[in-house]
Amino acid sequence: MSTDAPRDVVATVSGTASAQAAPDRVRLHLRVRVAEASAKGATDTFATALAAARAMLDELGCTYSVGSVTSWEGGKERRSRHQVWSDLVVTVDDLTVLPRLVEQVLEADRLEVGHLQWQLSNLRELRRQARVKAIADAREAADDYAAALGLRVEQVLSVSDPETSGMHPMAGGPMFGMRARGAGAAERPEIDLSNTEPVRVEGAVTVSFLLAG
Repeated sequence: MSTDAPRDVVATVSGTASAQAAPDRVRLHLRVRVAEASAKGATDTFATALAAARAMLDELGCTYSVGSVTSWEGGKERRSRHQVWSDLVVTVDDLTVLPRLVEQVLEADRLEVGHLQWQLSNLRELRRQARVKAIADAREAADDYAAALGLRVEQVLSVSDPETSGMHPMAGGPMFGMRARGAGAAERPEIDLSNTEPVRVEGAVTVSFLLAG
């Protein structure tokens, strides 16, 4: 019986890789919230606070969206029985503006900080890099198998791209408590804008290669 390796073999291998890049976009989640003794007072104060927040963001050239307005009645204290609030999501593409934006937000009246997300504007390119590296990883494995069998990689028969948990590269920033104007200096949150991690994308691929002698 011959022990020679078969002339044609199909090798199905997996390749994995990652690509990363420094974030170049920030999404800041804010909330305008007021609490007053009367419904009219809360509504009027909220309108003024929201207008001030929008004017500040417009002056800084930020892109933002304003969520629906929510009202609530029933606070235990009479002076804060009526509350009105709305969320704002601010997108900052010019990171040189970010320190000034954060400083003004923390000093603004009736404006609270939710959280900050570091993002990458060209996420598609990062995904492409991860896929290309994953293909190269799979090819390296196929070359190893071919060499061990005394064969060579002849051609690619199929490629599949399974979903992986790594394909969620949104980089979440540090979470920090909501803050309203009037909190003591000791309660002011510290937002370290220099402590950013790269956006990372994982790529995975399964490739079938034809190995021939």
